[in-house]
Amino acid sequence: MTIIAEDFEFVVGVDTHARTHTFTTIHCATGALIDTAAFPTTDAGMNRALARGFHEGGARRVC
Repeated sequence: MTIIAEDFEFVVGVDTHARTHTFTTIHCATGALIDTAAFPTTDAGMNRALARGFHEGGARRVC
């Protein structure tokens, strides 16, 4: 069985609803809450979520 903290630095969870999606980033090794934010389920809202950093990029290892 794989332990997520061994392979990834962060986990991003998304709570999806009809009008908004809430994104939360957790640090795998510590379980610390890094960020949480809600965005509308529009193209503009998803672009804002990606711009905020709720995606894989840079040196981060995101699950």
